[in-house]
Amino acid sequence: MKLYPAIIVICLSFLLSACGGGGGGNLTPPGNKNGTPPVTTANAQVSYTQSPFQLCVGLLCTVASSESPLPLPYSYAEGPAPAPFPGTNGVFPPMGWLVGTTVNRTIPVSFFQGNRLAGADNGVVYEVTHVISATQTADGLVLELGTNFPGGSPANLTIKPAPEGGHELFLQPPPEMAGLIAVTMFSLQSPEDEGLFGLGARKDRFNQRGHIRNVWTEQQNTGASA
Repeated sequence: MKLYPAIIVICLSFLLSACGGGGGGNLTPPGNKNGTPPVTTANAQVSYTQSPFQLCVGLLCTVASSESPLPLPYSYAEGPAPAPFPGTNGVFPPMGWLVGTTVNRTIPVSFFQGNRLAGADNGVVYEVTHVISATQTADGLVLELGTNFPGGSPANLTIKPAPEGGHELFLQPPPEMAGLIAVTMFSLQSPEDEGLFGLGARKDRFNQRGHIRNVWTEQQNTGASA
């Protein structure tokens, strides 16, 4: 998942009530290394693997970072019909940032309509690699995170229950990245039996699993006498 535009602090809300049934049934939270038990919050258990980094909030887990993570070059361009792009092969950080550029073309439309026409992202992806320290707070957990950004200070991740259910994650990158981030990225695990539905009101198939999809709504019936 990629978040536009470049931002220094992101907030992700995970509504775990939607993931507690069959969708996440094959995922097993990694459990904390060094004998540290998972942290129980008001809404779910939070667990992490220290190294390589992986985070689970309830049944929802990120992918694990690479055993020997190196900064990876990244080059991506997309339009209304996305296709496999060799410049992004294997670049799925659990949490990370593209340091480089992002250029987006839009079309003028009214409010509440998707207007992204095309985009291009280029640069180097840096990722969270391990947990340096963890501090349990009254309502959640604060993780100090190591990254593979050269010479960078730690990143920080604050996890706390959201009032409406689920959790809010506040990710702050190393301060040395300020002004350099074009895209913030995160990657989630998906069990083999999980279906992916919707993804822009597409009408070509019900389950979109295994297909590359952009994340904006397309009016597929334009010009089709509909």
